[in-house]
Amino acid sequence: MIDRLRRRFILTSVIAVAIVLTVILSGIYIISIKNINDYSEKMFELLLNNGGRFPDILPENPPSDFNFDIGMSNETPFETRYFTVTYDNNGNMVDCFLDMTAVVNTPA
Repeated sequence: MIDRLRRRFILTSVIAVAIVLTVILSGIYIISIKNINDYSEKMFELLLNNGGRFPDILPENPPSDFNFDIGMSNETPFETRYFTVTYDNNGNMVDCFLDMTAVVNTPA
């Protein structure tokens, strides 16, 4: 009888710990994914508003209307691998900026 109670207690404890760990790790995962998506959207918006390039403003002395809430530093343009391709209304390529990546080749 005691052996049966001990096994039931251990099984209940293992299930409870598994549920608590699942909830905690799921919360951490969801928060991390949300932060990564928010950061990516802010970087895309920053690139979009500056013609596909990072602004040449140093974070130590920014103008009053510039917002560095995305954690941008002097190294951000070098840490962020991206390229931009600009098309006209007919779908013809107008400009291709490949300086921030080494993987994409210049189109023929």
